[in-house]
Parts: sequence; structure tokens; C-alpha cells
Amino acid sequence: MLDTSDCEINPETGVVQKRLKLVDDPFADLLAVLEECCDWIDDVLSGSSSAAQEQDIKEKEATQERDDHETRKKKVVVMESTEKEAGKVLVHCLQGMSRSGSIIIAYMMRKFTLTYGEALEMARKSRPFIAPNEGFAEQLELWHRMQYSIYIPETGGEGRDGGVVERKTNSLYRSWRERERGLTDEDKTKAKVKSMAVAAVNLRERLLARKKQLRGMGAGGYLR
Repeated sequence: MLDTSDCEINPETGVVQKRLKLVDDPFADLLAVLEECCDWIDDVLSGSSSAAQEQDIKEKEATQERDDHETRKKKVVVMESTEKEAGKVLVHCLQGMSRSGSIIIAYMMRKFTLTYGEALEMARKSRPFIAPNEGFAEQLELWHRMQYSIYIPETGGEGRDGGVVERKTNSLYRSWRERERGLTDEDKTKAKVKSMAVAAVNLRERLLARKKQLRGMGAGGYLR
């Protein structure tokens, strides 16, 4: 589970949780975490998540310490089989609209080589209330222009002297960050108020559209 809220998951559930510190603020640096999030989702969906495998190992070790041989044998077999199976990912935030929606959109953009508009439309087919704030929407447009990474391809790695060479960031990302830093507090406040107003209007429109759609459905949940 990829979590951008403050929700705590009981480790005994077996759910592997990746928590992300990201506020729903148009000036929050969404781009800085997108590649990490997309890679993590890919790993889990492909069944190769190191976090999930680590959890499985811990469960195996705890089970093997029990006295009951049959229980131990059954548990080990189940855990070994789940390591090879593809996982499922729940991405959520407080309202399931802006932060989690932005991460889902970014993942779909990279996975299927989509524009922001195309991915947004696709995501809303499953959850109509997805609505990235204005700042996130702008960053997702930039995510597409940078070909789904803030880093320049083929940079970073090991240097000639054996040291680590840092990956170079895309000039578009650097320009965006410099522009954000140059804004005054008054500019940011005005932008935040505008973003909240736009989000409220968009949510109201989607709620009305959803109610209209539900009225046109029969008892079986199908359009009449």
C-alpha cells in the first residue's frame, strides 16, 4: 500500500506499507517522488517487491520458531508461493482526490506513454473524483515533457575513481524549481486560494454528474 496520509497499518496484517510525506499543496515538489513511487508500484505488481519479500522472510522465520511442524510446513509453502505472484497496490491519501490521484496518473503516464490529459481521463473512469491540484497538474504536464523522469538519461552511476556520480536533473525541472523559489509568500497564498476554489468547483461538477448518472441506472446498476 502506497500511503500519502498519516494512516498507520498494523504490521500483523501482512500489508507492506510505503509511506510518503507529501502535502496537498500546489507548491509541494511532487516531481521529486514520482519516479520512486512508480518504481515501487512496478515492483509490487510484478511480484518482485523487495519490501514484500522482506515481510515474507520475517513471517517465515517467525513461523519456523513454532513447535507445530505441520503449521510451519503449511505456512512456509504459502509464503514461498506468494513471493512469485504479482501483488496488488492501494494508493490512497486523505480524500483520494489530489495526492493519490496524481501518483496514479503519473504511473499510468509512464506505464502506457500517455499525456497528462489522457491519463487523467483514464483514471477518472475508475474514480471520477480524482482531481490533482493546479500545481500538481502543472508538474504532471512537465512529467510528460521530461519523458517521465526528472533525471537526464544515462547519467549517474560509478565514476572512474570508483566513486558514485550523481544523476543530473533535467533543465526543465531545475527551471521549475527556480521559478517556485522566486515566488513571494503573497504569490503563493493567492495561488493556493485559487487552486482550492478550482478544486471545489470541479468536485461539485463531478458530484452532480455522478448523481445524474446514478439516476439513469436501473436496479442492477446498469444504464437504462
